[in-house]
Amino acid sequence: MGRWAENSFWSDLVERLAAQDTTTNRQRATYDDAAGGWRQRRSADKACMPVLLQGRRLVADVTDRGLSLLPIGLAGRFDVEVGFRVDGRSTSDDALALIARPGESVLEGHGWAVHTRVAPEAAVVVVVLRLTSSVAVTPYVRWVPGTRRGLFLRPADFEQDREIERNNSSIPDPPAAVDEPAAGLAVLGWDGPEREQRLCGTTMLASRHYPPDAVHQLELAAVTGTEVRIALGVGPAPDLVPSMPGETELAHWERVAGRLSVDVADPDISRQTRHSVHNSLFSRSTTTGGREIFVHGRRDRGYAQASHLHQSYQMHLPALAAGEGASVRSELLAYAELQRDDGWIEAAPRPASGWSRYVGRYTDAHLLLAIRRYLSWTGDVRLLDEKVESTFDPVSRRMAERVERAATDLLESRVRSVLPPCGWADAWNPRVLAQGQISAAAVLALRAWSQVCGHLGDEPAARRWAGAAAELAEATRNAFYDPATGLVAEHLFADGVTGGAPDDFWSPTQIWAALAGIVPDRRGLDHVREACLGHGLAVVPETAFEHEYVAASTDSTDSLPVESTATWLLARWPELTHLYALAEIEAGDPDAALAAVAGQLPARLHELDPACAPYYYAEKYLHPGTRPWLCTWAGDPSLIEVVLTGFLGVQPTLDGLRVQPSLPAGWRGTTMSARFVWRSRPYELTYVPGLDPGTLLVDGVPQAAGTVIEPPPEPERTVGSLLTGT
Repeated sequence: MGRWAENSFWSDLVERLAAQDTTTNRQRATYDDAAGGWRQRRSADKACMPVLLQGRRLVADVTDRGLSLLPIGLAGRFDVEVGFRVDGRSTSDDALALIARPGESVLEGHGWAVHTRVAPEAAVVVVVLRLTSSVAVTPYVRWVPGTRRGLFLRPADFEQDREIERNNSSIPDPPAAVDEPAAGLAVLGWDGPEREQRLCGTTMLASRHYPPDAVHQLELAAVTGTEVRIALGVGPAPDLVPSMPGETELAHWERVAGRLSVDVADPDISRQTRHSVHNSLFSRSTTTGGREIFVHGRRDRGYAQASHLHQSYQMHLPALAAGEGASVRSELLAYAELQRDDGWIEAAPRPASGWSRYVGRYTDAHLLLAIRRYLSWTGDVRLLDEKVESTFDPVSRRMAERVERAATDLLESRVRSVLPPCGWADAWNPRVLAQGQISAAAVLALRAWSQVCGHLGDEPAARRWAGAAAELAEATRNAFYDPATGLVAEHLFADGVTGGAPDDFWSPTQIWAALAGIVPDRRGLDHVREACLGHGLAVVPETAFEHEYVAASTDSTDSLPVESTATWLLARWPELTHLYALAEIEAGDPDAALAAVAGQLPARLHELDPACAPYYYAEKYLHPGTRPWLCTWAGDPSLIEVVLTGFLGVQPTLDGLRVQPSLPAGWRGTTMSARFVWRSRPYELTYVPGLDPGTLLVDGVPQAAGTVIEPPPEPERTVGSLLTGT
């Protein structure tokens, strides 16, 4: 394992992960060795390393964005202080102190009573209020296991180093310190005279940057002697989502979940996809500048500062398949509104307001991919006629022109005929000229735009962009591919390529190259499976760290230690695992795809390490253990893509719906089904063993596998929104 096993960073992290409690103060996250506390860790005296610290009952995500504490409750106990603000007032008399343990317990007070119930993954607190007048009541959680402060704290003493000021976390107006009662609960419902109660339209926010929007203000009116029961759910479990009416995605979650579901032969995968539909959409969208966008992280977990299109692209699929296309449409317009006058979309929208920077052309490429996906699912070609005003371009342009300019910028940015690197502004050494991964992704993107042009009847443009994609594919093959090994290199330096040998390659590059058809055979995928796949996929094999260039190629400051790079590259990435599974399905090996997916199910990881929550994907799982990195974004939605579009073969196209299953051998004798929305119409797919070979039931009608179903007539309402429910 080389340097990774010897570095002090991992040992230090393991020691802190063993702690079950945290100690904090109101100003900053601190670490006390003697007390086993946690602190924000800096690396190389300057750069701030993100750190996940997780015990059996609590997750702490410590980054330059602040400290985010999340109760897990797997041990069956919560220590929670529930408080109420009554008519905007909050005093110590309003707080209801309680300890929630398995079983029932009741606390009585002045005009109220508390009943608690603890489930394996969450606590449900039923508060009984006896009110004598109309009041506005806002519930909140003040305490969670291991902390005696608010859920979301930002270190007040953090000073961003000058050398990394350009990174993707930079924002024009950083959030101020936050230390106030915040959310760890959802209002599940209430009982009482219906005419006396209503849900207010406002949502309690701890701050605009960390909005715990699982907490709603309730306006209650009750006559003397009338009891009002409010059920509060404490914890992150998906079944805590309320079904009451309201103005956020919480209000219509049941409708969304009812539209998108899968039931396959593996019960663990079926169970996880139910969680993943929720985790992909709930608390994943917010607004900026009047537009709805998806965010990296989860707002209800206090991490929602960044939005990047290559991350949002993963969430687009479950949103579209659930009929929530307005959310996707809005985000695509939000990114177009940040396009520069030369076509480059260098900025990314930030929640609340403003923008952040993302280097390279990954956003350009994913805009092309996202446009084709959106049009394939919705048929909403009117989007391309929208006039778009940009913050960085004085000319008003049609959306179609902005997408075309993004495609042009991809080509004009080429270095030695291939694409320059993408990623964090502080991540790439200037000596890296170009990158194999983004070059392969750009090939797929240009093909996607070519197909859109052809669908719109512009055959000259379709041929031009198809030719550009073929030209870039050939250049990528010539620059990076080694026919002796079947591997595609990752980095192009001035004096040659690196990162393409059997002991030193990058797994995402092999996957993108396979999907783009740049390589003639599957040897690259075989290398990935043999050297990088365990319980999840690592970015590089461990042997890559025997090469000095790895740290140099991912550190523009030349100051980060090699273990800092190892934290990212040897972690297990769920979305990368699922991308590999899609490539295996494309290569005709669904059994290999299933093995990869099943090996990183949260339930399986929880069996290996109880600190891993059994129902959601972390962003990464730290190697060589399975300790999770909290801020989720792509593991859940990419699982849905593998199961729905890969195994079950639901593949919307610009011209119709094709269903072409690619089933693992062990699934072929089991009845399976999926519900989804396509072109504003709900569909149900059923795979029934015993039917004629290759036959499926689509809404009860037998269809031969691979048949393209014509789009239904377009209704007046074509798409829905996660935030508004319209």
